[in-house]
Amino acid sequence: MSKKLEFINIENKDFINQYFYRYKILENEFENFKNILINYIKDMNKRENENEDSLVANCLAPFFKKLNFETHVKYKMKGKSEIDLVILKDSDIQVIIEAKKPNDKDFFYAENPNCKALHEAILYYFRIREESNSTIKYIILTDFYKFYIFEAKEFENGFYKNKDFEKLYKSFTNKNSIFDGRTEEFYLEAKKILDLKNFALKGAFIDLNEIIKTDAEYDFKNLKPYFKIFNRDFLLQEFNPNDANQLNKGFYDELLYLLGLCEKVINGKTLIAPSKNSIDKEGTLYYNILQHLPEYKRDKKENSENEIDENALEILIIWINRILFLKLLESSLINFNDDKNLAFLNIDKIQNYNKLNELFFKILAKKPNDNDRKQNNIKDLAYLPYLNSSLFTRSNKEIIEISQLSNLQLEYFKNTQIKDKSGKTKKGKEDWLKMIFEFLNSFDFGANYDNENLLAQKDLINSSVLGLVFEKLNGYKEGSFYTPSFITSYMCKESLDRIVLQKFSENGLNAENLDILQKQILVNVNSDFNFRDKAINILEEIRICDPAVGSGHFLVSALNEMIYIYYKLGLINISVSDLKIENDEILIKDREGGNFEYKRPKSQNDNHKIQMEIFNLKKSIIENNLFGVDINPNSCEITKLRLWIELLKNSYYLSFDSENYHNLQTLPNIDINIKCGNSLISNIDFGISKDNFLSNLKSRIDKADMFERETLKKEFDDIKKEIPQRFENAKVQAKYYKNANDKTEAKKSKDIYEESILYLIKLFKRTCNEYINFYQGLHDFFYNYGYININNISNEQIKAKLKNYIEYFKFHEFVSFEKKIIREVKEKELSKIKTLMQAYEDFENKKTFEWRFEFPEVLDYEGNFKGFDLIIGNPPYVVKKKTEYTQYEWNNDLYTMFFEMGFKITKHNYYLNFITPRFWLVNINCEKMRKYFLNSINLISLSETNPFEQATTENVISEFQICNPKQNTIKHYKENKQIFNFINKIDKKYFLSNSKCEIIFNINEDLIKLFDKICKNTIQLKSIIETKRGAEYGKNFIKTFNSGIKILLGYDMQAYTIKWNNSFVDTNLKDISRLLDFFKTKNLIYLRRVDKRLSASISNETFAFTKNIYGIKITDVKYNYKLILALLNSNLLNFYYLNKFTTKKEDVFPEIQTYLYEQLPIPEINSKNKKLEDKIINLVDRIIEGKKSGIDMRELEEEVDRLVYRLYELSEEEIKIIEGKD
Repeated sequence: MSKKLEFINIENKDFINQYFYRYKILENEFENFKNILINYIKDMNKRENENEDSLVANCLAPFFKKLNFETHVKYKMKGKSEIDLVILKDSDIQVIIEAKKPNDKDFFYAENPNCKALHEAILYYFRIREESNSTIKYIILTDFYKFYIFEAKEFENGFYKNKDFEKLYKSFTNKNSIFDGRTEEFYLEAKKILDLKNFALKGAFIDLNEIIKTDAEYDFKNLKPYFKIFNRDFLLQEFNPNDANQLNKGFYDELLYLLGLCEKVINGKTLIAPSKNSIDKEGTLYYNILQHLPEYKRDKKENSENEIDENALEILIIWINRILFLKLLESSLINFNDDKNLAFLNIDKIQNYNKLNELFFKILAKKPNDNDRKQNNIKDLAYLPYLNSSLFTRSNKEIIEISQLSNLQLEYFKNTQIKDKSGKTKKGKEDWLKMIFEFLNSFDFGANYDNENLLAQKDLINSSVLGLVFEKLNGYKEGSFYTPSFITSYMCKESLDRIVLQKFSENGLNAENLDILQKQILVNVNSDFNFRDKAINILEEIRICDPAVGSGHFLVSALNEMIYIYYKLGLINISVSDLKIENDEILIKDREGGNFEYKRPKSQNDNHKIQMEIFNLKKSIIENNLFGVDINPNSCEITKLRLWIELLKNSYYLSFDSENYHNLQTLPNIDINIKCGNSLISNIDFGISKDNFLSNLKSRIDKADMFERETLKKEFDDIKKEIPQRFENAKVQAKYYKNANDKTEAKKSKDIYEESILYLIKLFKRTCNEYINFYQGLHDFFYNYGYININNISNEQIKAKLKNYIEYFKFHEFVSFEKKIIREVKEKELSKIKTLMQAYEDFENKKTFEWRFEFPEVLDYEGNFKGFDLIIGNPPYVVKKKTEYTQYEWNNDLYTMFFEMGFKITKHNYYLNFITPRFWLVNINCEKMRKYFLNSINLISLSETNPFEQATTENVISEFQICNPKQNTIKHYKENKQIFNFINKIDKKYFLSNSKCEIIFNINEDLIKLFDKICKNTIQLKSIIETKRGAEYGKNFIKTFNSGIKILLGYDMQAYTIKWNNSFVDTNLKDISRLLDFFKTKNLIYLRRVDKRLSASISNETFAFTKNIYGIKITDVKYNYKLILALLNSNLLNFYYLNKFTTKKEDVFPEIQTYLYEQLPIPEINSKNKKLEDKIINLVDRIIEGKKSGIDMRELEEEVDRLVYRLYELSEEEIKIIEGKD
């Protein structure tokens, strides 16, 4: 009988998570592992003749224990057989290990896998799963030297969910069956099943015999797979792929140094500023650019410490973008060809800035046969591909060329990653160009070659890490927070799955999830071959936009999620065993289960087809589905770069014949999908259609006099013909431009595209009040006065302007203006026309982003605005003057305005998904917005998270559907360790029933009543105080000399008391002097910014204080500062703050926010409660004095709490809720 079970050996580097496999190994950890492994092998050699149980207990278990695993020998399963060894975590089984002695006939071998060891493992797996254990990660079969390792999903899908094995196990566990609990019978039946049917069991194999032949085998290269496999990060799956997305501090710090920039905390924000080296005119890139900028183009002086020259920075970002992109291109070429000689970013190939400039514009921007490529000085780079991308088209912002830079030198960074041949860090000075190449070569940008030397390992810098770096560079004005991958992926997946199901439902396929939809599509494709194209067309028409695109992270995640959806629905024509998203990357397993790697082919093959299909799919998604806007032009450049990088990962060879030229697929022109502008400001109503516009124009014609009517009628006829053509041009030329390979043709298409959009914007501006009012006002003014009287206006500037506008509007062609009577222009009428003219000019000069026309892809066939299917992102959080954005009702903060704007540009019945501060949930100024969210739109879910390490706020993800509410509940999720867990569905009535419609997650009717009671007859704290956060102080303490001003640190404070640390600070320091008057205020209350509870104190002395403390000054004489001190420390207000304003995490009180504690309710003091106030103040005095002497004052503090309850008139039942006794 032929054997049907086949073992498929997956190479270790393919079996292990590829990010973990490439994750840098620390020298001390490696040496420790090596010693443990050597000792294990020595022990095995000594004990080889002992029995199996002895080897498990005395060799194998101790080996895993020394590697920090929790093990259990002879793990008993409810009175049944025992597992030789299990690895546990938190008492849950993670790994099953079945052991046999070396050379045992029952052991698992690749050539004889259908064996007792496997049958035993299958039975163990069934028994553990039947105990509702779903934590198993791996199953290991070992003879103590050989280890066969299987993922749990292999046993889950191959055996546990197999009907034959399911039937076998059911019979085996049936008390009345013939098995009678005999395991040997189970093993025999399992062998028969595996013999009768085709089974493929995939796993990894390692053999210690391969490394113990000689001591020389114990080197890094040979031991690396063993180190990775016998690691908690692998076997317990503790490695978080998102760790590879963390900012690499060594990379970032040195890159900043080389660029000539630094981070500075200014007014509480981490901003980018010129570094000391740049200010000192050393050889940084920033200084080199700045010194070559024409004087009239500089907006900052060379020695400006805190402010950056924006022209210099824009050029710097363009150039460093190109260089980093080229580093990734270099890595791709090396990977595709397994040839390190293809590296070109080095001083041997690019000796100076002139050659770098020619690489940009005479190699990468030129087709292979272009004469520029053949010039002697650059022909050694002619093997590099033509990229087509506008990244290598000279930008208008490049006031100077990189070839103009001076050959300046710079000291190596003090913590440089650059090492010499002996592995020592470099010192001294070097040319900047050589240094940047050396620096980049000190990191792994994806060139997949294993380092043979432990010390030669390089940190991995992937596109996500670069995105994080770009985001920080980009936030040079306001500070920035890079949205982590687990957030962007979660948000994109939640919304896009919903959108795809809805889109197909609208086309007749109703499915609850993508699995069901995939089956429905397959049925339709089998009956209608064209249905596959219809399904693809449905996906191509999805429109996704991030209106504050930043570094483009949301668009990258949307790109990946869309690719996964295509794969999940069976709409990618590739032959692979798996495709998944991990760490912002698409990971593909080939048909054999190995990691997909593209290599330059000699001819068409499966790998080439996969690479080509993924590239073309990415290109289609980027062109059709993804759109972004940002007010910062650098953001737009970085977003385009991120998307080009995603395409570069899957670039493929167009020809196989030439080995001398690397003919890679060119990159598309995607810049018209990513636009620069202020998303929040537009003039033209999104709802105005072509027919509305023409109808309004027709109405004006009908009201016009005979002369005007004739002119307007001709204009109307011209416009009626022109509008459809312009709409068509915008749509068609956008497609042509994105796909144009010839730069001349691309420019021609882009020009027509831009001209069409500008024409439509200019035309439709006529529907705006500023235009209408000035047009009509000037028309009437001219009709009344004519040229003869306008010529007599004394103000020459006004007169000239009016004449110009008269001709611009062509009034002189149809208005009867030859007035014979000379009369003075009335001042009142002149003033009115001047006001209208000023309003019109402000309107015309205002930099707007006209959503109505900017993206032809969201217009229907008649040019009407349909909107986007998904608006997604992390809008900026900046309080702005309300006068800047008067058109918005929710204008408390930029992000609240983004909500209002986002609802307008989202297609009806589709989705908006934002991550924002959670302020709006309870902020009194957002009451109107909350009511709208709860009553007028479909608020689907709220997900709590706090992903930004440097941000001072907690966040919430809010997903909306743009339609009337469809349900009475909101889904509530909470993130824990980067996983969003469903908590509950909350009835909206709880939010609508409280006085300010506040959204409090742990709300119930008792809490609503309690909060309303607490707030009864109170005022907000902010109405009686002035508050300031402390100073940025650096390390300018003077501890030994009594000079300057005393300064408090956060840890100097406890409730009611201060233990000063004897530190002083110089009063001349900028941030100290700025706050000095406030610091010297008497009777300040000091409130800690981070603590387990609100913790406030006072002192008879005056202190400066750090940014970890808030100072509170009472401004209303009716309120005693000691009463406010008692209230801030009370159980009542701590309960109120914690339950209403924030989310408790592991007993750590979140950072206290000014805008939140300012909302605390303070009882109005009157004759009825004055005696209570006096008692509280008296107790506060006693507590302060007692604490000064080190006496435990808890009893008095509890008495204060009881008096505070009385002050708020709480009942015993209400007090029990606060004290957790309910």
